[in-house]
Amino acid sequence: MLGLLMGCADASQAGPTLPLATVAPDIWSNPAGYLGQEVTIEGTLEVEGKGLDVRFFLRGPGEARLQVTPWAPLEVMHPPGGEGPRPKTMADYVGRQMRLSGVIARMGEDWLLQVEKAEEMP
Repeated sequence: MLGLLMGCADASQAGPTLPLATVAPDIWSNPAGYLGQEVTIEGTLEVEGKGLDVRFFLRGPGEARLQVTPWAPLEVMHPPGGEGPRPKTMADYVGRQMRLSGVIARMGEDWLLQVEKAEEMP
């Protein structure tokens, strides 16, 4: 499992700057209407759980939120001597305003944004 987490790419470093949100505001109340579609949404990243048993959500207007997949490692192992800068982990993004782009998918009874690109907002 740790190998899988370590292999997560830092999507915030990939590709050009994302366009402004391209999805109608009703994605928060009607994610089913966007099933399988690529969308871009903005909000604040939140986390539930502890350790490696966590889930991430993007908080939209009011109480609206959508679960999102991690785009960065959950934790990072430092080499002996701690050479080089530490890469960002998901913990670095919690509480920050984010612009996320990805595909809306079904996960059991819930909806999920499978994040392909992530950008911190100023």
